[in-house]
Amino acid sequence: MLRNQLIDLRSSDAVDVMFANPLNGTVDILFQTGHAYTYTNVSRRAIVNLILNPNMSLGFWINENLVGANRTKYKSQGILNPELRKHSSYELERSFAATRPELRAYALAG
Repeated sequence: MLRNQLIDLRSSDAVDVMFANPLNGTVDILFQTGHAYTYTNVSRRAIVNLILNPNMSLGFWINENLVGANRTKYKSQGILNPELRKHSSYELERSFAATRPELRAYALAG
């Protein structure tokens, strides 16, 4: 449980996939734009808190513990290959919603 932990998919306008490792204090994030980042020296207490609280806002947590924290360092991992982006959870959700008339407005809004 305390190795690379996939953070439960929560509604987020920015995050596609997020992994957190409380043992070494790292967080890997793939944003819906395709940009990927690895954050190091992240508070282990904050990571465990995120894992144990599935209702916590990812945007709030990222701003407080990654972007706004002086202790963290980050490294850009580049942009996801456009061919692979079609397999991201964000794109799969949009394509699924586009096939369902009752969800079409949602797919077009995203």
